[in-house]
Amino acid sequence: MPFQRIRNSDGLKNMLTIFGAIAQAAGGILLMDGVETWICAKRDDDIFRWILKACSAFDVQMLITTHSLETIVGYS
Repeated sequence: MPFQRIRNSDGLKNMLTIFGAIAQAAGGILLMDGVETWICAKRDDDIFRWILKACSAFDVQMLITTHSLETIVGYS
């Protein structure tokens, strides 16, 4: 089986950054500013559920800020 290179999209980089931040904040608080710039709008429901599961698994309380009314309404 030939080796296939994984393409490093901005979305993948963002998810790895978020996961790393959650892991580092284990047992504490994580602040995320401007969540609408980090999460792809097309997949935000799935990604947000994943983030909630990861925060629960690592016992992290995440505080999120946004300037986007659509983001606030969408996560309410």
